[in-house]
Amino acid sequence: MLLPLVAVVLLTACTASSPMPDDPDQLVLRVRSVVGAPTPSPAEVPEFSLYGDGRVIRPGPRQGALRTAEVVRVDRGWAEEVRRAAHRVGLARNRVLDNPAVVDGAQVVFVLRSGGQRFVTRVHGLTDDSSDDLAELARFRRALAEYAEGPAEPHRPTRFAAVAHAPSAVPAGGAQLGRPWPFTPFRDGRRVAEGQCVVLSGADVRAAQDLAREGVPDTRWSEGTTTYHVVFRPLLPDETGCADLDR
Repeated sequence: MLLPLVAVVLLTACTASSPMPDDPDQLVLRVRSVVGAPTPSPAEVPEFSLYGDGRVIRPGPRQGALRTAEVVRVDRGWAEEVRRAAHRVGLARNRVLDNPAVVDGAQVVFVLRSGGQRFVTRVHGLTDDSSDDLAELARFRRALAEYAEGPAEPHRPTRFAAVAHAPSAVPAGGAQLGRPWPFTPFRDGRRVAEGQCVVLSGADVRAAQDLAREGVPDTRWSEGTTTYHVVFRPLLPDETGCADLDR
């Protein structure tokens, strides 16, 4: 758990911060890793998302082409201490940090909502053996991972984002390969960092889950003269559409 880090926060009287939100679905803190395109694993569920009621949502096991998420129920008091710790390590401001010793690595994005504002810290090359700021953020990230451990229940989304990537054109006169795409056409969707995205809701949610579980990540879906790989990713409580996948 975060006890050592929280103890430091409380003893050093960190910067004043707003209380936890009353809205249970409001995001408080998120951590996600961003790999440069093309990524071998698009549309990942963020590694840590803390909400106003103390829920933590973390990635669940993959099921075919389906991304899943799990909910960890934690004490609201602990959630408040995590939020304070986020202020202590400097997340209540917008920053871009870089580790010059790392040439090619993932970018870790921290998002903190506090006092009606949204703060984003982007870190390239997050390791323990770098500058003081980066080392502190790396320790904080590890502490969050430990905080999110423990018994969990499945997150039951009401909407999914379907992300089409690795497009391949069908040659003129060639046979159509892949399974016909049965939902909202990707051409009517939104371009995101990892591909073309559409939102599935209502009756399409159950149908999409069943199809995704039956398939494998390498299954190709056809739409017109193009085929794609498709990943199905649940939208989290604070997410309303495809644009949120890039935030």
